[in-house]
Amino acid sequence: MQRSHRMERVNVLLKELLSNILANDYNAGNDLVTLIDVSTTRDLSTALVIVNANSNLSVHIEALNARAREFQCLIKPQLAFKIIPRITFKADANSNNIERVEQILDSL
Repeated sequence: MQRSHRMERVNVLLKELLSNILANDYNAGNDLVTLIDVSTTRDLSTALVIVNANSNLSVHIEALNARAREFQCLIKPQLAFKIIPRITFKADANSNNIERVEQILDSL
């Protein structure tokens, strides 16, 4: 299904706001945590945030989901929505494939 222009703008805005929050309020240690994509439902009830990290991805996903409610409260003043999407963080499915290819290349 093709995303509407409105939803695309919402997703870009959420990605920008969440990226700023992660840069300023999330301690990733020595790891690099990157937001890959944001996909919000049409009714704005939920936002799925795809994340990648150079290591400890599952640890970061767990920590981000534990703080999701806090992140929602931080972005609320910056959004002109009646409903603030419930944020859920998930691992980038391609990250496992990339790691596997890198391991194979390293073994050659």
